[in-house]
Amino acid sequence: MNATVPPIDTEQESYTSQELADGKVEPRFEGGTLSFAEGPASTDKDFEVGDYETNTINNAGNNVELSGVLSGPGGMLFKGLGVTTLSGSNTFEGGLSIESGTVKAEKAESVPKGSTLQLGNISNPNNSRVAFDLNASAIEIEDLIVEGGEILGNGTLIVSGKVKSENENRHNTFEVSGKDTVLSIHSRRKLDSKIYLEGVI
Repeated sequence: MNATVPPIDTEQESYTSQELADGKVEPRFEGGTLSFAEGPASTDKDFEVGDYETNTINNAGNNVELSGVLSGPGGMLFKGLGVTTLSGSNTFEGGLSIESGTVKAEKAESVPKGSTLQLGNISNPNNSRVAFDLNASAIEIEDLIVEGGEILGNGTLIVSGKVKSENENRHNTFEVSGKDTVLSIHSRRKLDSKIYLEGVI
């Protein structure tokens, strides 16, 4: 009798993309980490994203592509010093947080409209690079939380809600890179005075 295939949960430190490819873990996040340290650097599987704060994808320094759909009530945290490309039409509801590395949106639909985007984390090890690549797309989000980092990719990031910092005791520098990269803030709410914006706004 076969053992039950686990979801990506916290029963072990992380699950690998090789285990995912071999069917040894379900493409369902329940607070755990999917690591691309071992196994293929891309997957076309659709993921169910449960309502857990610790759902994590770690590219482990590799360039990774997720071409399936991420859906569900939860959010996703991304880390690792490589580039994680989202190319599916994703619908997960809990927001997107980049702790380290780069997340690239292959198209506008790769980031759910109305999401919260968090760039950086106060626990970011060694102040490693944190970036969100628009890939020439116009992406609409609700709130932008800045703990440092960079928007790049010659597209437009449209923010309809707040631009803020979670840590009011820290000065955060946020860079908009590329001559055709635009941050468009469609809000009457004031920016946090401790966020310094550089680039085209």
